[in-house]
Amino acid sequence: MRHVALLLAVAISIGTVACKKSAAAAAAAPAVSITISPTATQTLLANQTVAFSATVSNTTNTAVTWQVNGIVGGGIAEGTISTTGLYTAPANIIQEFSVP
Repeated sequence: MRHVALLLAVAISIGTVACKKSAAAAAAAPAVSITISPTATQTLLANQTVAFSATVSNTTNTAVTWQVNGIVGGGIAEGTISTTGLYTAPANIIQEFSVP
């Protein structure tokens, strides 16, 4: 059986908020950080799922957008990922691949 190996399977993007701050306030602000889990490689067969989560820190905007191979929500060939981070491997895996 063919499988999909997921190496930190998805990319996320956070929305940016335009704001004005003084130079001192901007220098003192901690950097926005994102933690994604699971971080280990996941190996899935066709139609299997894995749930990813993202924790965004040091910002009030914690919204994330999940992507697979640069496609928001993924697609038929590479698998799909829901807005909540549930990745589903493709139904027909033509070849093994890793999603960076």
